[in-house]
Amino acid sequence: MAVEQAVLDRLRAVSDVSPSGNGGGSRVAGSLASRIEEFMIGAGGPVTVAAITEALEKAGVTSKSPDGLKPSVASALSRRKDMFVSVGKSEYDLVARQKGSESHEEAS
Repeated sequence: MAVEQAVLDRLRAVSDVSPSGNGGGSRVAGSLASRIEEFMIGAGGPVTVAAITEALEKAGVTSKSPDGLKPSVASALSRRKDMFVSVGKSEYDLVARQKGSESHEEAS
């Protein structure tokens, strides 16, 4: 029973990511992934988990997890394979950008 409770607590912590100062955690599905995607579009290329975390923290995104925001960012990146692709150790890019560069390379 303790293991199930620990898993449930961790899932709650991961989903309790929100902009700071709004009075509570946002439980909107994909909100963290959407913020990551926005940052990555602006970055113009692959970005490390640490850089994404730093940018989101500067933008006021917080996590109720005692481990901080970084594990939540890493989890969102690895879970949303429809949006993000790993291109190196702790480095991710947008699936759409990678597909675009692959089709551009094939045309050359």
